[in-house]
Amino acid sequence: QEILLNEEIGKINWSQVDQFPSLIDCDSINDTELEKKCLYEKLSHTIKNKLENKTFVINSLESDTIWVALTINTDSTVTITPDLSALNDATAKQQLDSLITQHLDSLPKISPAVKRGVLVKSQLNIPIALNKK
Repeated sequence: QEILLNEEIGKINWSQVDQFPSLIDCDSINDTELEKKCLYEKLSHTIKNKLENKTFVINSLESDTIWVALTINTDSTVTITPDLSALNDATAKQQLDSLITQHLDSLPKISPAVKRGVLVKSQLNIPIALNKK
């Protein structure tokens, strides 16, 4: 029995989920790739709208896009972790981190991913384009 169990465990692709995290707006889509696209588009749109009129000064920026990791936990709570490595200014990093976490804590409810019938924690990486002025 243990050999069979180990064989089954070996067949599981642990880097993929059976059902991607989802928003209510995307739940009715039956195609996995279209549902995933819907999720990313809705989240990107929500993030863009929440940050659209926020302004602060960045002296040095390696890229005009930063990435935000959204960790969706099994209870549908979301942890937001911006990757601010493109910023060289510590003050700007702190301001942008605060701005992102403050304004993104009211994201729409995201249903967790599912792997073999079990809710699992997953992570999405969402790009945020910064407008230079």
